[in-house]
Amino acid sequence: MDQKKIEQIGIVAVEDLISESEYLYSNLEKNDKDISFDGSIDVFSTVKPTVKSIIGSVPVQVKGTTQRFKGDAKFPLEKEHYEYFYKCNGVLFFVVKINKKNHKTKRKVFFKILLGKELHSILQSFKEGQKTKRLKLKPINNYDLTSICKRFIREREHQTTRIIEDALKDHEYERFVLSSPTFDKAQKKLKLFDHEFYLYGIKKGSDLKYPLHHIKEIDEVSKKFNGKIILDGRKVHSLYQEISINKDSEWKIIIENTLELNFYGDGISYKIIDSYSVESLSKVIQFLLNFNESEKLKVLDEKGRALLEDVFYYKEDKLQRKETLKELEVFERDVNKIKQALKILEVDEHTPIGNTEKNPIFKLLALANALLENEIDNISMNNKDSIHFGKLSVGDLCFALFYDPSLPNKLMHAFSPEAEKTVVTLVVQDTGEKFDHSPYILLSKNILTEANNLNYEVLKRSFASIKNLNNPIVFEDLNSFCLRCLHAYDQNQQSQLLELVEHIYNKFLEQYKSQVSDCYPTASINLMQTLYRKQNRLTDAQIDMLIDLSTEHSNNQVNFCVNVLTENKRVATSYFERLDKETQHFYKTLPIFNIYEALQS
Repeated sequence: MDQKKIEQIGIVAVEDLISESEYLYSNLEKNDKDISFDGSIDVFSTVKPTVKSIIGSVPVQVKGTTQRFKGDAKFPLEKEHYEYFYKCNGVLFFVVKINKKNHKTKRKVFFKILLGKELHSILQSFKEGQKTKRLKLKPINNYDLTSICKRFIREREHQTTRIIEDALKDHEYERFVLSSPTFDKAQKKLKLFDHEFYLYGIKKGSDLKYPLHHIKEIDEVSKKFNGKIILDGRKVHSLYQEISINKDSEWKIIIENTLELNFYGDGISYKIIDSYSVESLSKVIQFLLNFNESEKLKVLDEKGRALLEDVFYYKEDKLQRKETLKELEVFERDVNKIKQALKILEVDEHTPIGNTEKNPIFKLLALANALLENEIDNISMNNKDSIHFGKLSVGDLCFALFYDPSLPNKLMHAFSPEAEKTVVTLVVQDTGEKFDHSPYILLSKNILTEANNLNYEVLKRSFASIKNLNNPIVFEDLNSFCLRCLHAYDQNQQSQLLELVEHIYNKFLEQYKSQVSDCYPTASINLMQTLYRKQNRLTDAQIDMLIDLSTEHSNNQVNFCVNVLTENKRVATSYFERLDKETQHFYKTLPIFNIYEALQS
């Protein structure tokens, strides 16, 4: 049988499919030899075709072959075909497998919807010198051709060459929509995994869809929800869950982002995949203790609908189960101890731990033992002989701690009563003069930036008790602390840091504004840079105050700072360049330089 005859039989096979629908009409050519289409399918919304009821026309290309296929068909197409189809905004492509001996009854039709986004991706994937690419087509027998043609027309509208090439630009999309050219909820024959999908992006204030991705097939479908798992019909656990099923019909549930249940045959296996938070671990352990003593489970979604109903699972032998329960009970005790420690440290047990730590629970347990039982051997410290503040990081958690070797419990919360009442004494080397100061002037920038347990009320109270703030030595340490807070804010954007610094400078200026003080300009400028961060810019009254300040205390450093905060970029740069190199280097380490750099960008 020659190729011309094979192509004609292929056309007839597709026409037979078209004739089965009352809404489709064929315009196919049996003797077409051109690179262009073999014709088209007209699609109508009513059984009786009229001008008003026509939905559109679908371009069609048909290829006949005697090649045998297992499952899906794979057919080679030249690059120029793909280019032409892309230029024409798509094609409905058919391959008809023909039996040479009995071509009238033994023929199988395969199809592929080729639209702009996929065609663009295919063309981009051609390597230099490559002339053809194989196209994968599915058997059409389980699909509805009328639905395919209607969806082709609908999707084509959103995948013209102009829209596709515009979508490649750096747009920000407000929302995303998933759409399929073949999936129809009314069709029960095929699973979701048998369909292709397109992901569209939609910009704010627009309804235009931009095709972003062509998804050849979905491997897994999942649902996230706050639901319930009921064990043996009576033990109810309210848990955050992600339930999923893959194309091999394998079910999986991830509980509290921590525990993974895998369903197989007559059993369920489980493993802890992450320590999402201490609270999530606590919930998971409670669940596992009951799970290991139960025989069946039921999963309800947030609306109380059953997603899995009375699933029986194989139980391990009694001895093994007893050992498992013992291990879980020990784990439960450890987690409860960690919860106690977090309560002492004023850290919410729901706070995510993160996945940067390999064994976060061991490290958290060591911290708990140090706080609760004074076991500090497993805590890494540079100096165990002197009083100091420090931090301990576990994953994304960071704890500010205070260490005093003279106390019964040496390690404690950095803002505990024992730490707060500690006094730091500043001694003037030349005169021997002494000044008491808040212990928190010793907090490092890293602690202020990273710690989850900063207590701002304790900090305010501690600094409010300091006397002689107008003394340059006392003020210098206070000011350095405030600048570290501003540096920390620039990194973590914690607004409470700004409120703390604002509180400290306001108290200082209220107390000493009537006195002549070398500290006054520094405190005023640093208060204004705090408010600049808080408000995004200064008010007219605040700007006037800075201008008055630059008049009264005119020098290159003050003028640089004032012009940065009033956003006079060129003038600020002029004053900065007048500073000597050493002073320039110093200013580059100050938080006001962060504002200056932002003005330059």
